[in-house]
Amino acid sequence: MAFPTRFSTQGLLPFAAAVVGAGLLTIAPVAGAVTFSITDAVLTIGSGYGKDGKERHGDRLGVKFFNSFSSQNFLLDDVGQAFSFDLGTVKLGEPDAFGGINANEIDGLDVSWALTLGGPLSTKQVLVAATSAAIGGVIRDPAVDYSLDWSPVTVDFGIDGKFEISLNDLEFRGKGRRTQTATITLLSLPPSTRQLPPPTGSVPEPGTIALFTLGLAGIGAARRKKPVQ
Repeated sequence: MAFPTRFSTQGLLPFAAAVVGAGLLTIAPVAGAVTFSITDAVLTIGSGYGKDGKERHGDRLGVKFFNSFSSQNFLLDDVGQAFSFDLGTVKLGEPDAFGGINANEIDGLDVSWALTLGGPLSTKQVLVAATSAAIGGVIRDPAVDYSLDWSPVTVDFGIDGKFEISLNDLEFRGKGRRTQTATITLLSLPPSTRQLPPPTGSVPEPGTIALFTLGLAGIGAARRKKPVQ
């Protein structure tokens, strides 16, 4: 019994394309970004600073703080990725009058920032500085006259998600102004946003896929030319 030898690739090529497309979809990385929102930042300082940062007869430290924060919205999608933004500035204006910084001006120097987050979770995080003021002259003294050293805060969110909030440390050697910034660094991602690893099975190279498709088309053309027995 003779069987027809005509062979058609109609329907086979779309099938092959679908299979190849499915294979490509299986290796496409799936990742999601984490949305961060900082809605407010409040600065709090101790009673040891002069009014408007001005000297008060040797009993208050001449440091002035400026809050210039504006709301922030940004995305982080990889561990170690960070985003920085300005909170304000700090100005040391202590004169050398009254002996510069004296013993009456080195207490009550607490400084903290409270950041309110709306995402990835609603929370308020307070960062506190370890402050230091050195007794002595300011203008002609090469040593550090005033400093702010900040301790970072680690925040958990979701399942196994973590990020860190840190502020840049500030040092003043004489009068001057420094910018205070905050940085949020992504430490770990929740499982729902992690990038999926590629499957263990091998996937055809693009060149191999093209040759396979052309081969099917050639087979179909050759079969159509051969007469049926």
